[in-house]
Amino acid sequence: MDALALNTDAGHRLLARYRRMQNSRDLNQSINHFECALDLCPMDHPYHPAVLFNLATTEFVSCQANRTYFDLDIPISLFQGAFYLRPTDHPDRTITQLHLAIALLSRFAKRGFQTDADAARELLSEVLDVCHANSHIYRAALTAIETSALHSAGSIDANNLGGVHFERQGNDEDLDQAIAFQMKALALHPVGHTDRSMSLYNLAIALHREVLALRPVGHTDRSSSLNNLANRLASRFEHRGNDEDLDQAIALHREALALRLVGHTYRSMSLNNLANRLASCFDHRGNREDLDKS
Repeated sequence: MDALALNTDAGHRLLARYRRMQNSRDLNQSINHFECALDLCPMDHPYHPAVLFNLATTEFVSCQANRTYFDLDIPISLFQGAFYLRPTDHPDRTITQLHLAIALLSRFAKRGFQTDADAARELLSEVLDVCHANSHIYRAALTAIETSALHSAGSIDANNLGGVHFERQGNDEDLDQAIAFQMKALALHPVGHTDRSMSLYNLAIALHREVLALRPVGHTDRSSSLNNLANRLASRFEHRGNDEDLDQAIALHREALALRLVGHTYRSMSLNNLANRLASCFDHRGNREDLDKS
C-alpha cells in the first residue's frame, strides 16, 4: 500500500476513534495524516478532491471541538476547493455541497456574514433539486435547512435557516420559503414516524413567526403572538434541549410582559410563563441568577 493510502486510512481510523472516545490527540493525529496525504497528492492527482474533502472534514470537526470559530475559514476553503474540482456529474459533488453549506452556516452563526447564509441556502436548495427525496443526502439537506447554526458553530441541530434569515432581514419571501421547507419535511414524516412530532413543532414555529411578522410593534395582538411563539419554542426545547430555543423563548416572554402592563388581563399569565422559562433555564444550566429572577 502506498503512502497516500496509508495516511488516508490512518486519518479515517483516528477520526472514527475520536468520534467514539472524544480524545483530542486522535483528532490532531487524524489532521496530521490528512495533511501528509495532501502533500503527497498534487492538484492534478485524481484523488486530490477527496484528500481536500477529508482534511476539510477533520478541520471542521476540530473547529467544533475546540470552539475555534475564527478558524472556520480553513475548512470552508478546503471544502470549496473539493467542490470546485467535482463537476455536476461527479458522484460525490452533492455530499461535498452539503458539507460546504453546513460549514458556511456555522461561520454565519458566529460571524454574521450574510453572504454565508445566502450561499449555504443556495447550495442546499441545489442539493434538494438533484437528490431523490428518500436519499440520506436529501434528508440531511432538509435537516440543515430546517435548522440553523445559531445554536453553536459546533452543531447543525439548531433553528430553522429561513427563520434566522427572516429575523435578520425581515423578508417575506424568506419566511415563505422557510414554511415551504417545513412542509416538505413534514411530508417526509407521515403519521407514526418517530420524527413527525418534531416536524410539526418546526412547522408550527415557522407559522407563528409569520403571524408575529404580521403584527409589528404597536399592533394590539402583538403580545399574544409573542407569547404563542415563545411557548412553541419552549416546547421544542423540552424535546430537543436546544439552548437557543430556550433563550429565544425567554426573550419573547420578556417582550410580551413589557406590553402587558399592570392591570392587563393576561399580565399574570405572562409573569408565570417567564418564571417557568427562567426556572427551566436554571434546571438546564444551574445559574442561580435565573432562579432568583423566576
